[in-house]
This record gives sequence, C-alpha cells and structure tokens, in this order.
Amino acid sequence: MAVWRAVARREMRLGFRSPWAYGFLALFTGFALALWLIGRESLLGLGGYTRPVGALLNLILELVPLMTLMLGTQALAGDREDATRELLAAYAVPARPYLAGKAAGLLAVLAAVEATGFGAYALADALAGGPGPGSLAGLAAFSFGLTVLYLAWALWLGARAADRWQALTWSAAFWFLTVQVWPTLLVAVLSLLPYPWITPVLTALELVNPAELLRLTAVLLLGAGSVLGPAYLRLVQAGPGVTAALGAVWAGGLFLLAARRWERGRGI
Repeated sequence: MAVWRAVARREMRLGFRSPWAYGFLALFTGFALALWLIGRESLLGLGGYTRPVGALLNLILELVPLMTLMLGTQALAGDREDATRELLAAYAVPARPYLAGKAAGLLAVLAAVEATGFGAYALADALAGGPGPGSLAGLAAFSFGLTVLYLAWALWLGARAADRWQALTWSAAFWFLTVQVWPTLLVAVLSLLPYPWITPVLTALELVNPAELLRLTAVLLLGAGSVLGPAYLRLVQAGPGVTAALGAVWAGGLFLLAARRWERGRGI
C-alpha cells in the first residue's frame, strides 16, 4: 500500500509543476467561459440538454481525452527514458502498485483541471442568475468517466512506447481515431453492410469506443435521449449501470495489460 501512495504523491507533485497541466487548465477554463458567454442567452433544448450544455459536452469530448492521453503516456514514457523503470526493477518494486500510484496521481491532477473549468462555468452562471448546476453535474460525471477510460488507454500506450516522441505520436493518433475520425468511419462501414446487420454492428462499434459510449449515456442522462431514436434507447435501456460496468471492464483490463507490459519490458 505504501508504494502506490508514495508514487501517487510524487506524480501529483510532478503533475502540478508540469506546464502541460497548466496549459490544459487555461484551455479548458477559457473555452468553458467562452461557451458560457456565447450561449447564455440560448436555453432552448430538450430537458437539461440546452445549446450551451451541448457545446460544453462537445468541448469535453474534444479536450479531455487529448489532455488525458498526453499527460498519461508522457508520464510512463518519461520513466522509460530517464531509467526510472530500471531503478525500480533493481529495488523489486511491483508493476501493479507502481502503475496504480501513477494512475491515482494523474487522476487527481486531471480532476483538478476539470474541476477548475467547471467551477468557473458554474460561478459565471450563478452570478448571471442561470438555471443552476443540474446539467453541470451530468457533464462532470461524463468528463470524469472519459478521464478514467482514456487514462487506462494512456497507461497501456505509455507502457509500450519506447520514448516520449513515440508516446506523443500514439496519443495523437488514438485521439484522432476515437474522437475525430470515428463518426466518418462509422458511416462508411455501416453504408457497406446489409440493412439487417446495421443495428448489431452499430451497437458493437459504439461499445468499443469509450468516447461514443459515454457521450450517448451523457445525452440520455441530460434528458435528450429521444433524439437518438428507438434503436439507441434500447441499447441503453438498462441505464448508466451498463456503461459503468463496461467502463470498469475496459479500465481494469487495460490496467492489467499495461502492468504486464511494464514488467516484461524491464531491463530492456
């Protein structure tokens, strides 16, 4: 237990000194306030899914995975480059407690960045007499879920990367695939399939991508699930529990794979 706590404290110190963290903090907070200024006069929407909330949801979907992948992969790739991994091997530090500490420290740093952005948005909304923090709670849960899942992917990618540049390249490529290119790929694949196959294949592909899975759940929690149609409503009929269970399986599996890779790569 002492190992992961010590590693988590170290990672938090390094994270709060990192210019990357403060750069993402400025971006997230600045864009959140800009979206509030642009959309404060528009409260049209379904349930809690107003135009400002939708814009903030898209901002989270774009920025949170990117900053999580960047910070997470760089943390592990940096340990490989500066020989920290070999030093840990000499002291027989197990991979799982070490990676658990890394994940806990990075999660604390990322949560602080996101909490600052949401806090600035909520404060501006409260001062202007906005509708209250109801929608922000759902967005915060969506943001935290994205952070956990993409942090698991970041640990796996970082454990495999040979250096910081490779980690940076893989992070950018994975973010581009799952966030930017995914809708286009989805439409292209589905257009080639017979009609009876579309629903099962669409369901499987949506469950593979953590960003899409959480986005659909967030839309439903915000009361705008009717825009998704009956097929999507059946997909998430069991509610957020299905998303939480699948997320736990994804995160746990990726963590174990990252720990295995980290152990195998020692001494290389």
